[in-house]
Amino acid sequence: MLGMNFDNFGGLAGHYWVCEDHIKQMKVGRRGKDGRAFARGAMQYLRVILASLHGEGLPSDSTDVTNKELADLWEHCAYLQTIKCAPGAARSNPTGGMIRNCPSFLLQPELGIIQPQIVVLLGRSNLRDVVRPWAVSEDGYGKEQGPHLERDTATIDGRSVELISLNHPSARSKDVISSREQLVASLGLARAILKQAGLQ
Repeated sequence: MLGMNFDNFGGLAGHYWVCEDHIKQMKVGRRGKDGRAFARGAMQYLRVILASLHGEGLPSDSTDVTNKELADLWEHCAYLQTIKCAPGAARSNPTGGMIRNCPSFLLQPELGIIQPQIVVLLGRSNLRDVVRPWAVSEDGYGKEQGPHLERDTATIDGRSVELISLNHPSARSKDVISSREQLVASLGLARAILKQAGLQ
């Protein structure tokens, strides 16, 4: 799961501290660090994706799971910052130099080591511009596009990887819900097609 960056806060120590605090807070029933919506929203996205990967029923309701239950899902993903340097500006607006330099030196090798099946972009603005060079589709960038989700295939370290872009989990709650609903619909359709073709 890729976020943009922590701006002027952090480095790796800050990154780990924030993630650990999200987990700790969720385990006692809170939404995440400082009560922010980010952790719950991100883990609800992950819950849908994991259910799809495991061939389970896709959760259509976001109210049927507690924060405690979602806390354990953090163990099923790597959460990375796409851009490590701090722009000293809005986090979703890194400088052109950061977009050109940071991914090639930092993010791609990280993803090459992790070898993910799926990369989830937490945000649908400039974050997509960072990974656009990796996206591969016969129909151009964005093989599936909607108001709250984009899906593509990316080539990372010579491997084909599913690329899913969703509204940031800290966005307006209705936008996060819409992204999750569109994700459920998209993955459900893909499974139906595979089943019909006898591939699942």
